[in-house]
Amino acid sequence: MAPAPGYHLTIGKNTVPRMLVVRSPHLSLVPLMLAAAAGQPGSELVSEVRKALPQRAGFALAPMAASALTGEELVDAATPMVPYADSSVGEQIERMRDASDEMLLNDLQRIYGAALPSYWRAAADRPRDWFASLAVGTAHAFSAAGPTTKPSPNATPTMPNALARPSGGVTSAI
Repeated sequence: MAPAPGYHLTIGKNTVPRMLVVRSPHLSLVPLMLAAAAGQPGSELVSEVRKALPQRAGFALAPMAASALTGEELVDAATPMVPYADSSVGEQIERMRDASDEMLLNDLQRIYGAALPSYWRAAADRPRDWFASLAVGTAHAFSAAGPTTKPSPNATPTMPNALARPSGGVTSAI
């Protein structure tokens, strides 16, 4: 039986796309923090994260949420570690604290050019504070979200629990 249209991927002749599956819970925290910061109604988890986020996290999350609400691209600086291997939230937070100002400034330049929206101006003026704010928000969001995640009943030895739930796994093409 042939696969249904839209569910079959063909790239060239006899090629198979290489896929990499890693555990990187930080990547799932970003949209969760944005939903909480934007005040979007959501699950109990979004509510818990919203309550846990300190006011200081708003410096990083407000411009990101404004970008998301207008359909703009998320700055790469929000995920400073490319997940080619399992990574912890702690490792991501360290990368945020160590990130150069240029990482954020280059992202903003690439996305907006000279037309930087007003909601990004404070972050562009103080990128170090933006990264610190994002690190604090990430730590608090993970503290709130961590206890609410439970192993999936569908997890098998070939699909670890962290990959069986949306908050723990990331699949990316390499």
